[in-house]
Amino acid sequence: MVKYQYVILDADHTLFDFDRSEKAALLTTLRDFGLPANPSIHRIYQDINKPLWRRLEAGAISATELKYQRTQQLFQHIAQQHQHEGVEKTLAHIDLHDFLEHYLQALAQAVFLLPGVRATLSLLAPRCRMMILTNGIHAMQKKRLQNAGLEKLFSGLIASDQIGAAKPDVRMFSAALELLGHPPKQQVLMVGDQLATDIAGANQMGIPSCWVHPAANRALTHPIQPTYAITRFDKLLHIVQSDADPQTQ
Repeated sequence: MVKYQYVILDADHTLFDFDRSEKAALLTTLRDFGLPANPSIHRIYQDINKPLWRRLEAGAISATELKYQRTQQLFQHIAQQHQHEGVEKTLAHIDLHDFLEHYLQALAQAVFLLPGVRATLSLLAPRCRMMILTNGIHAMQKKRLQNAGLEKLFSGLIASDQIGAAKPDVRMFSAALELLGHPPKQQVLMVGDQLATDIAGANQMGIPSCWVHPAANRALTHPIQPTYAITRFDKLLHIVQSDADPQTQ
């Protein structure tokens, strides 16, 4: 028996090992543009990126502003750290748009699925309709799905740059339900790794949710509560196809 006939899935950190992909793409792009590519630069990049993503999710900046601001801040850091190595001259000749496009192409190629994802999605596909709802960039996420060989398993993909809003904004979830043909909400399950975006948005929309996170086996004291919490993606199959109790799996 299938309890949820429609499954909406987040992409990064839910299906994809985004940290691994991001690091590989960043180092490749820096090297290709003749810039220092010490592995520790990825931590700096993440420190720059995370507060900008929080601003995006709060509706304070657009996806385009995020991309340019984080790259400009990264370049400023590189210039400060390597000011005696002639790096400023290299940076002065780099077109920011070209760098961003190169990075996004590298990111689309650096595809690493999290454990259990491919097998579980293959088993779910004949049982329910699945779609992607992501705060990422549509063109890049579509390419990553293609490169992973997963695109045909999904009914569609909605990204925040198409909607002009980011999860947990209800406009994202409304667009997802519209793409699915406005099914009964009790037949829809939102699956993601972020309580503040994936789960909060589902709760606002009144649809069941599943939090996928290694810490999901701990008692949840967070004010945002998912319907289900699982520590591994492969446990999703049991939730979708049966009357699993709303509890940690």
